[in-house]
Amino acid sequence: MTIHQAIRTAREQAGLTRPELAERMNITSKNAYSVIAKYETGHRKPGSDLIEKISVATGCNIMCMGNHWGVEKNS
Repeated sequence: MTIHQAIRTAREQAGLTRPELAERMNITSKNAYSVIAKYETGHRKPGSDLIEKISVATGCNIMCMGNHWGVEKNS
């Protein structure tokens, strides 16, 4: 499973739509659906800070799996 597949799976298991996930992550742009979609389709690579936000928002611990995908830790 890739990181973008894990993000989508976590969102779906939490029963959230893309806009709902964006709202829980405090993404306030009017294209929040598109922002989440880009992470789920692999068009954007998430950093560890984003993975942590997704983990909290979905209640799914995907942060520990991120280490296997070369996710860079943001300082």
